[in-house]
Amino acid sequence: CRTPPSRHLPDTTGARPTISARTPGGNSRNVARVANITVRFSEKVSGVSGSSLMLISSTGRRVAAVVSYNGTTGIATLNPVSRLSAGTRYTVLLSSTIKDTAGNQLAATRWTFTTGRA
Repeated sequence: CRTPPSRHLPDTTGARPTISARTPGGNSRNVARVANITVRFSEKVSGVSGSSLMLISSTGRRVAAVVSYNGTTGIATLNPVSRLSAGTRYTVLLSSTIKDTAGNQLAATRWTFTTGRA
C-alpha cells in the first residue's frame, strides 16, 4: 500500500486573524457623516470586499460603499458613496469569509457607531 503524496494544504490550526484597530470605535458617538470606516487586521488577509465588509443603517439597509484593502498596511477601508444620515446608528459587519494566508477565518465581527447631528 502506497501513501499518497502530500497535497500541501494550508495549516488552518493556527491563530485566527483579528482586528487590531478600527475607526470609528465601537459605540462611538458624533462620528462625522463623511467619515470612512477603517479596519486594521493583525496579519495579512484575503477576501476583503463589499460582501465581507459592510455598513448597515438603523433601518437595516446596506449602505452603498466602496471597499478597498491595502495588503502592505493590512488596512481595509469602507468609503460610503453618499454622506451618512445625521444622528443615525450604523452597524459595521465583517464576515468570516476574510481569511489569513494559512486559511484561518476571521471571527465574524460587528460594532456600532452613531453619526453626529450636523
